[in-house]
Amino acid sequence: MTFPIASISKLLIKIAEVAHATHQSTDTIRQLIDSVRKPGAGAQKQLDDLKQAIELQDTVNKEMNEQLKLVGSVLENVQKSLKIWAVTTAGIGLLALIALIVAVVK
Repeated sequence: MTFPIASISKLLIKIAEVAHATHQSTDTIRQLIDSVRKPGAGAQKQLDDLKQAIELQDTVNKEMNEQLKLVGSVLENVQKSLKIWAVTTAGIGLLALIALIVAVVK
């Protein structure tokens, strides 16, 4: 029985990339907030910059959500595979136990 380890690894790499992008957008938002706090900055420019930062964060959040959905579906498949493996192993163990009892009785 094979597990989709390669798929999980690829998805985790993508999530790491998205997390890095999230970190960058968070830094951008922090810089924009710092610029808002500086005296003499234009209010409209600040609002536009904040709007742009929020849109960027929204895009990153959507990408992250899509990646997490993919990881969730892969993990559900892994869970199903593990359940099948557990049932199969229990069945094999039961057959081995019955074979052992039959061998001892004879």
